[in-house]
Amino acid sequence: MIIHDAADAFVTLIYAALIWAWVLGAAAGLALSTLFFAARPLVATTTRAIRRGIRPIWAGGRARLARARSKRDYGEAA
Repeated sequence: MIIHDAADAFVTLIYAALIWAWVLGAAAGLALSTLFFAARPLVATTTRAIRRGIRPIWAGGRARLARARSKRDYGEAA
């Protein structure tokens, strides 16, 4: 009976480890897919800007970003 209980406990530990690995893998997959989905527009915009020979808006620091934002806001208001 003791051997049976020990084997049962061992199998339960193995199942628990497999379930934790499955849960952590699913969480990592969700995090990576969210990261790639969010980063894709940034990469595409940067690639387009580099192809045109201009620097992306975010590459010039805060001052350039603020100028671009204010120009856009004033353009929409006009």
